[in-house]
Amino acid sequence: MAAKIITEDVEIRIYNGALREILKNLNNYLWYRDQNVFKYK
Repeated sequence: MAAKIITEDVEIRIYNGALREILKNLNNYLWYRDQNVFKYK
């Protein structure tokens, strides 16, 4: 039982870490895109 809880905890941490990376990349992409949009206006 304890092993199952630990496994789930690790999975949640990996998932949260991946989600954070995706959000960070999305933010960087949107910021970069916005900079370029303003440049070409």
